[in-house]
Amino acid sequence: RLKVKLLGGYRYSIMAAHGDSIYYGSNWKRKIYRAVFMAPDVIETYYLRDMIKGENLHQGGMCSLVSDGKLYVYRMCDDPFRDRKPVDIPVDTLKWLELKGLHGETAIFRKITNEPILPSVMNMGKKVVVLSCYRGTKRRFMEVLNSVNDMSEFYAPWGSPALVKRSYVYLTNGKSIFVIDPVTSKMLPPLHFWDVYCFHIAGINDGTLIGRGKCKKSGKYHLMTAQLPHEYTKGSI
Repeated sequence: RLKVKLLGGYRYSIMAAHGDSIYYGSNWKRKIYRAVFMAPDVIETYYLRDMIKGENLHQGGMCSLVSDGKLYVYRMCDDPFRDRKPVDIPVDTLKWLELKGLHGETAIFRKITNEPILPSVMNMGKKVVVLSCYRGTKRRFMEVLNSVNDMSEFYAPWGSPALVKRSYVYLTNGKSIFVIDPVTSKMLPPLHFWDVYCFHIAGINDGTLIGRGKCKKSGKYHLMTAQLPHEYTKGSI
């Protein structure tokens, strides 16, 4: 276990791993930093860049940029000018959709509802895939949820990114795993956790799902692994 003091102080709400680095920042401070693991036991942090006008960070390490009325998306590790991808949907769509990932030229969004629905996948505009799913827990007494941010604050897996692999994209609502083919916009039957909730995807290694979840019996968070069925791991290595 290594400890490191984050450059730039504290209160950074967005943090995500890309490659061998961790990127962190906040829409409030308008700065992005990078932490790099230097073997065997050193982590170096440094300032990466200031955020530009019209740019916003999203949970899971994604970025959106509104420029001249057009919407662009990219990852925190990308160059906002060179690597951004145009998204053919209205800018205000981000008020009710969560930007979760990028598979080549295709943007991956998630729409979480506070009432039970059957999960579904649809195309919205060109190269835009949207997963609609229930957030996984019932609404609390007197709870009012009106926006993406409201639901994000309440439910733990708000920050779980879309795990993007060569053939599939993996998403979660904390209770189930959704596996999507972004080329065909088809979804495999969801995989459900029976004794775990608030699951957060960390990765897939040799067909094994790795993440953090909360045990129903103990109420504690644990590092967890689960072997995925073979048909759910195509191109995930």
